[in-house]
Amino acid sequence: MSPIGVSILTEKQYTAGTQVEVHFGVQDDNLSGRFEMRAVVRHCAKGRIGVQFVNVDPSQREHWWKIMRGDF
Repeated sequence: MSPIGVSILTEKQYTAGTQVEVHFGVQDDNLSGRFEMRAVVRHCAKGRIGVQFVNVDPSQREHWWKIMRGDF
């Protein structure tokens, strides 16, 4: 995972450019704490898709990089 996208294991094949929803941290039947983002498929091969998040302000990306590096 990065501030601009994520790599996901999948059994489905998606065409590049397909818009998908990415759900984090909860089971499908539990809505409490659900976090979801819209993303566009950039590549799909060998059971993995790479997606790029859409509608993320560039200033937020820098904040996400700091979180991922542990620079609080």
